[in-house]
Amino acid sequence: ADGTPKLSDFGSAMKLKSVLTTAATTAGGGTLAGTLLYMPPECAKSKWTKAGDIWSLGLTFLFMLTAVAPFSELSGATSSPSHESTNSTSHEDREEPCSNSGGKKLSPINIYWKCAVDKILPRIPDDLGDHVVQFLNFCIQHDPEKRCSADDLLRHPFLLPRPDPLNPTVF
Repeated sequence: ADGTPKLSDFGSAMKLKSVLTTAATTAGGGTLAGTLLYMPPECAKSKWTKAGDIWSLGLTFLFMLTAVAPFSELSGATSSPSHESTNSTSHEDREEPCSNSGGKKLSPINIYWKCAVDKILPRIPDDLGDHVVQFLNFCIQHDPEKRCSADDLLRHPFLLPRPDPLNPTVF
């Protein structure tokens, strides 16, 4: 009501069967629902953890920062003119970013399976700044155990308030 944007859910609703519509039945008898290009890779193996929300958060931030959907290289979408896509590897555990060497446009489900099985990652432009690239790399990891926790991310310099450069006493 006060105009403050809020992000929520990302995958937590998977635990609430009464809220979900059928999207894909899992081996455990539950239901998975969500936007494929933001769904964490472990959901392909019918696994969900709180770390899955961190994956989705990272992809959401990437989209908000670049105005380019994750994995756009594979869907045939063009890159944002203000950001050069690179093979950013500033995080030591970062897997290979995606490439579409064949030039073939892939559907969201095919892109998701390439992400889950082939362990591709979306490209992160390195011109976003060191703290932003590091934050995104901490979120967008295939192994849920390697993703930072929400508490750790809240202490990351990317999210910490910075002083106003014109008035250093004002945050």
